[in-house]
Amino acid sequence: MTGLRDLSEEINKIYDSDSINISQILNLILKKARRYNRIGSYFSSKSFVSLAEGLGEFFLRNGKMKLIINYDLRKEDYEELKKTVDYKKIEKRITLDIKNLKSEIELNSARVLAWLIDNQKLEIRVVIGESNNLMHIKQGIFEDEFGDKVAFTGSANETYSAYERNIEQITFFKNWEEGQEEYVDEFLFKFSRFWNNCGQKARTYSLSKAFERGLIRIKPKSDLELKKAIKSISNVNINKIEKRVIKPYPYQKRAVDAWMKNGKRGIIEMPTGCGKTKTALFCYREIRKIEPSLTFIFAPTKAICDQWVKEFQEEGVRVCKIFDNPKWKSVLKKEIIDIRLKTNDNLVVIGTYALMNSPYLLNQIRSVPNISKFLIADEAHSTGASKTSEGLIEDYDYRLALSATPKRYFDDEGTGRVFDYFSEVIFDEISLYDAIYKLEVLSEYNYHLIHVTLNEDEIGKYCRFTKIMIQKMAMKKKDKYNQALDSEIQRLSERRAKIIKNCDAKIGEFEKIIDRIKNDKSIIFISPEQKEKVRELVRQKTRFHEYTYVENSKVRSNALKNFKKGAIKCLVAIKCLDEGLDVPSANVGIIMASSGNPREFIQRRGRLLRKHQDKKCAEIFDFFVTPSKEAIESSEMYKNQISKEMKRIVEFSKSARNELALSKQLKKLKVKLGI
Repeated sequence: MTGLRDLSEEINKIYDSDSINISQILNLILKKARRYNRIGSYFSSKSFVSLAEGLGEFFLRNGKMKLIINYDLRKEDYEELKKTVDYKKIEKRITLDIKNLKSEIELNSARVLAWLIDNQKLEIRVVIGESNNLMHIKQGIFEDEFGDKVAFTGSANETYSAYERNIEQITFFKNWEEGQEEYVDEFLFKFSRFWNNCGQKARTYSLSKAFERGLIRIKPKSDLELKKAIKSISNVNINKIEKRVIKPYPYQKRAVDAWMKNGKRGIIEMPTGCGKTKTALFCYREIRKIEPSLTFIFAPTKAICDQWVKEFQEEGVRVCKIFDNPKWKSVLKKEIIDIRLKTNDNLVVIGTYALMNSPYLLNQIRSVPNISKFLIADEAHSTGASKTSEGLIEDYDYRLALSATPKRYFDDEGTGRVFDYFSEVIFDEISLYDAIYKLEVLSEYNYHLIHVTLNEDEIGKYCRFTKIMIQKMAMKKKDKYNQALDSEIQRLSERRAKIIKNCDAKIGEFEKIIDRIKNDKSIIFISPEQKEKVRELVRQKTRFHEYTYVENSKVRSNALKNFKKGAIKCLVAIKCLDEGLDVPSANVGIIMASSGNPREFIQRRGRLLRKHQDKKCAEIFDFFVTPSKEAIESSEMYKNQISKEMKRIVEFSKSARNELALSKQLKKLKVKLGI
């Protein structure tokens, strides 16, 4: 007995109906098969006319066919299928001679369709996508009694026109050929996923359920009929649907042009909240105008990745989320296979930097040599970290780095990695002042400076750490390659910084502020050591939620949603809200703890300056920590610390609405402290 493997020499890799009738090869395969699983997209029983010769022998040998179709059918198919699921209305059961099935198909394909279903030789299921989108995948899998399989994919629907009139192309894969088995397995998996109603964006129904719910409609003969059909299913008047078209601001257009002129590589530096994400989207659109692409977007956190997903949902492109998904490898593999098979030619993959250097991910990228690859790095300074930078591979043809602060703090080597890979800063013409007062894309803000002093115990600890650091740095000068000393100095520096961050006097001043802002939407940036005291004070005044790395991503996401809705008034944050997240409704920020890293306070300020309909002006409260005047006069060691604090204050002040008042406050403060 023969099977599919006997056709190995006759089944070529690719067929197109410009040079051969596709139905010829399908008929040949059907005669050897026992199982035929087909996703047919558009379907008409007249397709059986083209396949009558193969189907006649296929069903005579007790072959079974499973067919996944869209919800619109030709009138005659609709009426016959309706009979098969409504037995009470069948006055006379259809009887056919299976030996004459070929001629019966040619005479009345719709009648044969109903007979095949009634006799359990054919099973049909209906699939409907989100917003009643049409299933547009076209693939088939044949299997013989020996377990050999042949799969195909291409442009052909399961219609007579596809087989006899149109110019179509299909590609074949045989599971006994080296390198082709994974493709056949992938097609089987995909068919099974939809057949068993396991699609992510699609729902699959049996014929009876589809008719029962009124999902199946007679295929329209014109565009007007199509609009009416979609309206009746989705209850949406599609004449009123207008796709939101986002156009770039002039400065975003200049940024895109600069990137294009620089060989589609470069760093775009903009203040937080000025639309770096949208600018990247416009760059993506420029690429898509030119050619198909495989785009990878990386960001520091899952929450920021979610924002990228939302940005691309209206772009009409496949989005593959590899973050927050333990099965991301299999999901990515399926999408990459579709790219390799050319069943999809535009894919956007979104993930966190934790995955950027994954060997599996890099192998998948390298497995698709014949399509352009585009890398978008959000908060791109993160790519300079030694481990993450392993993902900066040469396979990315186009590269775009986004950051308000592309240089890494005290890390020249890491900064070099970022600039060497992405090229230079090609756009940085927007200052914060311009964004607020000229372009009016960010909210105005008032900056409130709260001065507190270290107590004697804190001063004593600060002095001890400083003296030890001075000793270690002197040793380092003599032994500059001693990495252990580097670690010690870093550890001492962090311990000394904690004294400033967690100054006891901050809590007393914070208690006064919370009374002033308890009815506003506020974000409080704290250190881990301040959490208990701050939480207790906030609990007494307003509804709040913590937003830290202790909570899982789902809890944090719900906290943000409740904050935006006003169900909670305050977010108490440790680090998590430092980068990238949109919280436009927040109008008050209290910076209880800050480091000397300029990126941190620039990002935090950015969280509060995004425009919102309910926000006229943001209010930022910042703590300025110094020793007492007596301590400053007795030692020079505090000057460096005060200098760091002053840099932040000057940066915050120069674009604030109350800049003049702040300038006067600082002068008085300097006189008071003798600095």
